[in-house]
Amino acid sequence: MIEPNYNVLKLGEEKTLKEHIKVTCKTDVRTDDCKKVLGILVRPEITDSTADENGTGFVGKAVFSLFYLTENGLNKTERSIEFSGKTESQQGAIWVSAETEKTDYDESGEYLSLGAVIGVNVKADNTLELTAVSGGEGLVVKSEITEGQKCFGLKTGAYTIEDEFDLSYEIAEVFTQNATVCLKKSSCGVGTVILEGELYFTALLQRADKNDIIKESKTIPFKIETEYEDAMPDMVSVSGIVLKSFTTEITVDKDKAKSTVKAIANTEYANRVYAPQEIKTVIDAFSVTNEIKLEEKTYNHKTVLPMAVTETEVEGSYPISVNESAEFIAFGYETITLERKEKEGKPYLYGSLEGTAYFNDQVLIPVKISVPINKEADIDKDCDYTLCDCTAVRHGDQIEVKAKIIIRSYPKTENSIRYVEKVEEGQEKKVNLSAVSVYIPFENEDLWSISKRLSVCPDQLVATNTDLQFPLSGEERIVVYRQL
Repeated sequence: MIEPNYNVLKLGEEKTLKEHIKVTCKTDVRTDDCKKVLGILVRPEITDSTADENGTGFVGKAVFSLFYLTENGLNKTERSIEFSGKTESQQGAIWVSAETEKTDYDESGEYLSLGAVIGVNVKADNTLELTAVSGGEGLVVKSEITEGQKCFGLKTGAYTIEDEFDLSYEIAEVFTQNATVCLKKSSCGVGTVILEGELYFTALLQRADKNDIIKESKTIPFKIETEYEDAMPDMVSVSGIVLKSFTTEITVDKDKAKSTVKAIANTEYANRVYAPQEIKTVIDAFSVTNEIKLEEKTYNHKTVLPMAVTETEVEGSYPISVNESAEFIAFGYETITLERKEKEGKPYLYGSLEGTAYFNDQVLIPVKISVPINKEADIDKDCDYTLCDCTAVRHGDQIEVKAKIIIRSYPKTENSIRYVEKVEEGQEKKVNLSAVSVYIPFENEDLWSISKRLSVCPDQLVATNTDLQFPLSGEERIVVYRQL
């Protein structure tokens, strides 16, 4: 008669789902008045999210900034539109963030329409529960310890990045401004997770004393010490940070012919902390008195490693047909689209870098630029990237563009956890009526296989055969004593 005991293995792992939302909005710009669309910037923001047994719902807002050319020169307009969606049900805490994947426009109607594909990422604490045999009356079990991790859960918060700097001229107008937040390091302290990174700010500005465009770029470092009660310095943290909103406050001092720019970025971050954990499971069992049937399972448990950050540079050229006498003055509205692919077993970055080059030839001449990207890069499959710097120069009839990209990889290793899910009792074993028997083992046969073959506890075999030394040669004689 056997009575197995069961316990529940709780394995915490991050689960990520992604939804692609198509949003469109109509502008107040007449198609006939627009000579050229120079750029479209879209900043999505998740304003609310809820999770229940029916799924994870989210509501957001996408702010469109359109930059275009008319007979009167450069113009811009802004529109916003709400979007919503739902993913499958998630367990535990969730973090929902959004990013712009693609922009486009439609000029077939009376007014320009703008469109974008918004990628919505839903990250959740996913606790997997595995029912496993832990022992029990009438069972002799073999256990195994697998190195795993314990996740202490998802914790989120908000942080504001601010900086103020001076420019040595009067700003007449801000054509466009953009900001990107880049996480470069995440580490654990005592009761805290420390986030370090940079905010990249770019703007196309018009000076009051000149009818030209100036591109200003600013890198603002940040360090955030977030509260995480369970964190310790030897643990692994996995973090993310997104930009919720970005504004600038500009003060112009006409007497000193300068401007002061105050940049304000509101961010939201999420942290998870992982600690080493030994996972003990029963991987085999037998009964001295009965035949038994085991249901054996294997679960591939992912162990999270520290985030790896690499920096790479991509470059390319694009042909232009602008007079040699035209002065190249700025390159802006940069957007980059990247994806990881493999070619001949090696990882590559594929995509494109797009922007607008501006020339001054008595009148302002904008030229759309699109540079293809195809570069070998040693990066993990699970990664994301940030465009942190972009420069362009003119060489004859070509514009050469260089961009610096920060790539964050989230490597993992996979450990197989073996366990017995269920034990079923069979018929009684035939009783060996010999009080003493001798067993000749196979070469290299281990203690467990001998015990299981003979239906004798390993401890009993060792106690009655004290001279056994493993590995076995196959010439030993193992004595088995039985009470009749």
